[in-house]
Amino acid sequence: MKHLRSTGAMDLAFKYLQRTSDLREMARHLDMEVQWYSGHFGLTDEQVKLSREKAPQLWIAADEADQLAREYRRQVLHGQVS
Repeated sequence: MKHLRSTGAMDLAFKYLQRTSDLREMARHLDMEVQWYSGHFGLTDEQVKLSREKAPQLWIAADEADQLAREYRRQVLHGQVS
């Protein structure tokens, strides 16, 4: 990751924090969807299968976005920006 100007790093940190929040909300929604659909239609329902596949991917993407936000935030806090 290259060092950025302070405002650029802050902007990216905010962007990735927002992305983290959005992805986690989508993953939580899919987790609830899996519970609801499996309770009503069973674990073999196609929607349950799709949601079960997508939710872990969203959690991973959220963790990756969170890590990027932390790295950019660290740059700002430690004066590693130009």
